Amino acid sequence: MFIKKSFNEVNISLKSHPQILNFGALKSFQKQGIGTQIEVEKDYYFLHLSFQEYFAARYIINALKGASSENMIEFIKYQKYNQRYLLVFSFVAGLLAENDEIECLNMFWNSILEEPLDLVGLRHLELIILCLEETLTKPDFSRRTQLFEWIVDCVKHNLLTKNKIILEHLAQSLCRSQSVVSEETMIDMFIDLLGNNATDVKLEVLSFICCLNISNAPVRLIDFMNSLLTGSDDQIKSYACEAVRTFGEKAETVEILNTLVSLLKHNDRNVSGSASYTLIHIGGKTLTPQIVDNLLDIFENENLVDSRTFLVLQNIIEKVSTPEVIKRLVSALRSSNSNSQHNVSELLRTQADKIATAEMINQLS
Repeated sequence: MFIKKSFNEVNISLKSHPQILNFGALKSFQKQGIGTQIEVEKDYYFLHLSFQEYFAARYIINALKGASSENMIEFIKYQKYNQRYLLVFSFVAGLLAENDEIECLNMFWNSILEEPLDLVGLRHLELIILCLEETLTKPDFSRRTQLFEWIVDCVKHNLLTKNKIILEHLAQSLCRSQSVVSEETMIDMFIDLLGNNATDVKLEVLSFICCLNISNAPVRLIDFMNSLLTGSDDQIKSYACEAVRTFGEKAETVEILNTLVSLLKHNDRNVSGSASYTLIHIGGKTLTPQIVDNLLDIFENENLVDSRTFLVLQNIIEKVSTPEVIKRLVSALRSSNSNSQHNVSELLRTQADKIATAEMINQLS
């Protein structure tokens, strides 16, 4: 049996280490003993595939250190594009980097980078991106700069040539490798393309960034997005709104929020719609009193049928319903501006369960 063979290889016994089969990663196919069968003779499986992949990676590393290293190198070379082993090889890259296994690390990467190579290149890209992600805790990894430059050049080339198929595969791999996406050279490339190229290239870059769901967008990328939001091209503004939305709470800066609020008044419905959708997803925590006032100024004078601000307030009113905001809403109900009265009454009617307070009820009575 596999377990018995493994125990013999590492020279341990179940009697001296009874916890090995009970730590939560293995489960026996046989629920009960069969005849005189003992636990070590049963067949086991891993409860989660990640356990299996992790221990397979450890096995590969041990083999690279041992007498069978040549056999393991051949295995890596001819199985590196097998999707079954993708996570295994990323574990290998991370474990070797983490433990300063320099000789084995070089053997592993040589096997990955040397022939045979994927003819199309998509599997090769995916493998390198995922393995590189696991080495980022090792800043002195000697191949890091070279590999990053190669990945960035590949992304840039396909953005400029608008190769949709390769860009789709790149986005899938990079989306799972957030440290690679947020690396300085990658961000520099995005900003360079967004700042120095024609509209069609900018739209391609923004669309690609939207697919990456960058969870740790650097400040300079967020600031650059704000400059696009305040630019003159309406299509770029809409795409930039979507990109900012994918950054999540990281993009919730006062500058971005002010710009998005101002775009709610934009004549182009695509721009105002994108701005409202983005505000709904990222707004709330850092909305300053001034920003809330600006929102209410717009809201009270809008046509409710076309109101983008109404949608925003519906979603964030609970976060911003301070006594000052409630007082202003109640005051608007008594305004001579019929548009203001109608808009605010509709907001209060739909959101009463979220913002109704004794103080508000007293003011209305």
